[in-house]
Amino acid sequence: MNIRNLFVATLIVSSCSLSFNLSAQTFEDGVEPVAVDGGGVEPIAVGGGGVEPIAVGGGGVEPVAVGGGGVEPVAVGGGGVEPIAVGGGGVEPIAVGGGGVEPVAVGGGGVEPIAVGGGGVEPIAVGGGGVEPIAVGGGGVEPIAVGGGGVEPIAVGGGGVEPKVLV
Repeated sequence: MNIRNLFVATLIVSSCSLSFNLSAQTFEDGVEPVAVDGGGVEPIAVGGGGVEPIAVGGGGVEPVAVGGGGVEPVAVGGGGVEPIAVGGGGVEPIAVGGGGVEPVAVGGGGVEPIAVGGGGVEPIAVGGGGVEPIAVGGGGVEPIAVGGGGVEPIAVGGGGVEPKVLV
């Protein structure tokens, strides 16, 4: 749980400050360098569908995505994708929040290799459903799962599976 506390404390707090600082901007649908609100493009996109390199809000894309659907490399919020995803559906490599995917997923559904939160997948999953190799939280899967339902090889929490279960 120290890993979860570390990532949640640092990443989410930093993401909150990042979201707060960027939310002060008043641009709308701007293109380069600061795009605020839906469909913002490059390099700081604040809002839905923001694209490259800092996307704050839903569907943000590459490299810092803060909010739903953020994509590559820092995604903060739902659906964030690669490499730091903070929030639901974050994808690769640091996903903080639900559905985070590869390699650091902090929150539900985080996928590969550090997933912090529910459904985290491969290799460090911190939270419910974390999958491979470090899953911290419920349902964590392979090899270090910390939390409920963690699976293979180090599962820390309820229902952890194979080969070490630390409840």
